[in-house]
Amino acid sequence: MKKRIFQICVMTAAGAALWGICCGWTAYTAGAVEKRPAVNVKKTTAGERKGLPVEIDARIQKIVSRVAQDSFVKWKPEDGVHIAVAKLPERKVVAMARAGTEMPTERFKLEPAHTVLPVMLAKASEAKLISRADTMKNGHALFNACGSIDKKFAGSVLKDFYGVTAASENKWGSCGFGVYVTPGQMLQAYCSVAAGTFSDGRKIMQNEEMYRQLLQDLQKHTAPRAIAAAAAVPGCRIAARTGMSRKFIPKKGYGKLNVKQIVGFFPADAPEFVVVVVMDGVSGVYQQEVSETFRDTASALLKKDN
Repeated sequence: MKKRIFQICVMTAAGAALWGICCGWTAYTAGAVEKRPAVNVKKTTAGERKGLPVEIDARIQKIVSRVAQDSFVKWKPEDGVHIAVAKLPERKVVAMARAGTEMPTERFKLEPAHTVLPVMLAKASEAKLISRADTMKNGHALFNACGSIDKKFAGSVLKDFYGVTAASENKWGSCGFGVYVTPGQMLQAYCSVAAGTFSDGRKIMQNEEMYRQLLQDLQKHTAPRAIAAAAAVPGCRIAARTGMSRKFIPKKGYGKLNVKQIVGFFPADAPEFVVVVVMDGVSGVYQQEVSETFRDTASALLKKDN
């Protein structure tokens, strides 16, 4: 009898462990790596970069505000839409618009999620921490490759590109989870990617061929049948990356809705604008909402100059 009870206890414990692993993996693939506090949702501290200078362009601001309002009406995200635009080569924020929320775009913080992957993987490949083949993987294999990157190295990449002084408290910081940035910091990172240099003049990558591959990978993300295909603008090459994480609710943890984002620059061969679009509080895992909003923003900005 005692032996039978022992067997039942062992089987129950094993089942519980298996269930925990499955739930954890499901949460990870959805973006909620673990039930953790918002570790970097805080005011900018000494030593943390303040981001790009802001010089609002009235014409561009009007365009972006209209797109944000139209997007909010169409997609109805629970907590609004944020759009921010930077101009190249000046590296200045020229527009910040929001609709459906009182949270100022310059103060809104989110996990950059998958938008970190192209840069993180390219830098890790250049440092020979992973192979080029690893950067071409998809799904779980890609995340496993990214998750294998040393936290200290990942922290240095996040600091260089986003100005974040602290790396994630978990190993998935290299995948953009557990670290919080503003839309302005996302613009800052992709301004560096578009220009090929940081604001202080340092090259973002020493290997020119790997840098070209990074730009090509970003353009593939908006190709036909790609996840951000809806962001494509006829006659203009777009280099962009989407991301998504579960919406964090203070004192409650992660909810059922998502925060989706896309950040990119165009024209890819001679970058003039960098745009980030964030939708706060939307369902589903596809990126149609932010991709279409990015496309509408890019199209309007390109028409402005015609």
